[in-house]
Amino acid sequence: MPLSLLAIICGYLLGSIPSGYFIARAVSGVDPRHMGDGNVGARNVYRIAGPAAGIATMFADIGKGMASILLARAIGAPELGVWLAGFAAAMGHDSMPLLGFHGGQGMAVIIGVCLVLLPREMIVVTAITLIVWGISRNLDFGIGVGAVTLFAQTWMDRHDPSWLFYLLALIPTIGIKRLMNLPMARRLAHVSKRGRKR
Repeated sequence: MPLSLLAIICGYLLGSIPSGYFIARAVSGVDPRHMGDGNVGARNVYRIAGPAAGIATMFADIGKGMASILLARAIGAPELGVWLAGFAAAMGHDSMPLLGFHGGQGMAVIIGVCLVLLPREMIVVTAITLIVWGISRNLDFGIGVGAVTLFAQTWMDRHDPSWLFYLLALIPTIGIKRLMNLPMARRLAHVSKRGRKR
């Protein structure tokens, strides 16, 4: 088996570990697929199972992204195979076979991938994201500014268009998955409202 293909398979399997589901069930006995917005990522777990569960899920998901890159490098995959392993981890997180292909939005996994691939750039991005979030009190806005900063900082540090193409393929998966999750989130919100009225 080519090393790149092995790296992709391993990346997908790592990303598809339903850490948020396991943590939410262990901490509070709830199934995140049927509460909040139906997402098994850190933000929804935080809302429905509490801060400790949400933070634990965030670090677990970041770890999955980091592990996908580190494992790909450890088995000797070429650079393209390493990059694809990170992309596969995000896809695995978005569609987890063990949960009937439910998943998260992949943001924490992508952070983990970028922490290993672009460590210098992520120091700047993390600082700016936290500052903007603290000032605006809007996490989504802070993340958006952080994403733009990542593109700019990567170009300034690397001057290599291939990195920008990779980020252009990787980061938008968050927004795409969020749009895909909207129907489920609306149904759950409707069910929740009906339950409160009763």
